Amino acid sequence: MLKKTAFFLFMLFAGVTIFFSAGCTEPEKKLIVYAGKGLKSAVEDIVNSFQQKHKVHVNVIYGGSQTLLSVMLKTKKGDIFIPGGLQFIEEAGEFVAYHKIIAEHLPAVVVRKDNTKEIFSFHDLTRPGIRLAVGNKKTCALGKSTDKLLKQTENPPEFLKNVIMQGSTANEVLDLVIQEEVDAVITFKHLLNLPKSRELRKVDIPASLIVSQKIPLAVLRVSENRKVADLFCTFVETEGREIFQKHGFGG
Repeated sequence: MLKKTAFFLFMLFAGVTIFFSAGCTEPEKKLIVYAGKGLKSAVEDIVNSFQQKHKVHVNVIYGGSQTLLSVMLKTKKGDIFIPGGLQFIEEAGEFVAYHKIIAEHLPAVVVRKDNTKEIFSFHDLTRPGIRLAVGNKKTCALGKSTDKLLKQTENPPEFLKNVIMQGSTANEVLDLVIQEEVDAVITFKHLLNLPKSRELRKVDIPASLIVSQKIPLAVLRVSENRKVADLFCTFVETEGREIFQKHGFGG
């Protein structure tokens, strides 16, 4: 997993460098947006609407939030950062000019509809033999929020003993249950709206344990297109909120 993440970071950094050196469009007509991969369905919809309305070319770079932050800090290029959680804005520090909260993640336990392990409650995840996957708390917002969720349970080790795999993004975690590599995953609720999730079902998490994850949008201090970046931020704050809700996000 570490080798895979390192290779992805190298390729992403190389791709971003090539994009900026190419100078493919005039500065006032383009935006560079870094967005968490788990937000892709909503962000794509928002970007399409924004481009049609304002005639601005938007290039979106998707990946794990920590990986994107590393690329941003190394290239010192870009206009907008939409990570999966506020902690990545805090890590970016002075690199961020300002940020707004635009939506929120809600956690969900997800299993296959044809699962034979009879997982119908949150506590079923602690039974012997259950194979569970979660997000890696060092690389993605999902991992950090899941870690907080499990720490609030009466006996966290009961759950952790069944964690056999970790994913670097929420989508990667979802794929593990789709491909039957695990029996259940803790991921983000909105991913159940994806076409590939048709054969999956949600298992309720006790309301007292649910930790929502605020989703921020940051305008970067290094933006070379500040007026357009501000315009995009305003668009997401207004019209974009409904789009996020349509895709199953909270907020």
